Amino acid sequence: MSTRVVTAPNSYAVTIADVQAHLRLALPEESGYVTGLIQQAQRWCEEYTGRRFTTVTLESVFMLPAVPSGPVSGPISSPQTGLNYGLIFGIPVELPYAPIQSVTTVWLETTPTVWAQTTGYVVDTYAVPGTVIFTDNLFISGTGRVRVQYVAGHGSADPLPDGLKHAVLRMTANLYTARGGGTVDLAGVQSLLDPYRILSLR
Repeated sequence: MSTRVVTAPNSYAVTIADVQAHLRLALPEESGYVTGLIQQAQRWCEEYTGRRFTTVTLESVFMLPAVPSGPVSGPISSPQTGLNYGLIFGIPVELPYAPIQSVTTVWLETTPTVWAQTTGYVVDTYAVPGTVIFTDNLFISGTGRVRVQYVAGHGSADPLPDGLKHAVLRMTANLYTARGGGTVDLAGVQSLLDPYRILSLR
């Protein structure tokens, strides 16, 4: 599976003012540098937890499992891979980051690099992480890949928990104070993140 950012976040979990207050420092001349640290800290925390802290549009590509050959499944043999792909009704696709706000588009790869949009699916946004479940009697051939574009992250309807915000703030402060070769204290940040961590394959 691979994931790319389609639309980057337009805000982050903490602000320069938050970092300045936490460190008890005036940072006006280093605002650009601190902004970069905030972004780096948030991405580290997001990867550790399997969550997106602020709204972002992502696109992930998944490889569906090959189905057994036979008259029941009615698979289509893939000349490109030698695998069989067939009816994908009911197959769940677990999206790699939570929380899921919405799924924008789903495509099936009919032949290598040729994608066909489908609407034959439902989205379980209450599952953690969110899941796309195919509902139509769809057949997939070629490479067996599915591409999903979706909006993830905490927003106004699902505010970011204070524990996650404080973890980003602490990580940013650690990066700032460790510049020049110092050691970043990950244990303290991880202790804040662990209650929110989602263990899944990404």
